[in-house]
Amino acid sequence: MNPDRQLLLYMYRTVTRYPGRIRLVRLLVRGGAPFFYVWYGAVVLAALLNRRDALAFVLAAPAGTFLAVSLLRRLSFRPRPFAATGLDPLVPHREDSSLPSRHAASAWAIALVSSVLGPAFFLPALTAALITSGVRVASGLHYPSDILAGLGLALLCTLVALPLL
Repeated sequence: MNPDRQLLLYMYRTVTRYPGRIRLVRLLVRGGAPFFYVWYGAVVLAALLNRRDALAFVLAAPAGTFLAVSLLRRLSFRPRPFAATGLDPLVPHREDSSLPSRHAASAWAIALVSSVLGPAFFLPALTAALITSGVRVASGLHYPSDILAGLGLALLCTLVALPLL
């Protein structure tokens, strides 16, 4: 068995052993996107008010990441772990492509652009990106390599957007 699948199964089984962990992972999966909507709105507003020089960067890096992920998902198809392995996903989800993780890529892109506003913005976003990434795997929605691909695209798009600073 490949290491990607082994880590997925280990994380999934660690969570599904206890009902309390299942509830927590479900809460975190469902709460991740709303958190980042609000957080990114705050980052854009803070850049608008305090770092206008960084506004183009704050807008471009996550937008570029989203577009890159969407394009890559159209060009390739990788079944989600729950579809490929028979696991029951901990949250309902379509059986679309899992590679790369759009949630993880967006979370990492938002965390990375948050860094221009200082540690008070960056550290909570970094923590939330780590949690988002972990629960996407633990819930059976993504393989670890889907998360790493999302992180890689976020890093690449953020580097490409750096000249806008």
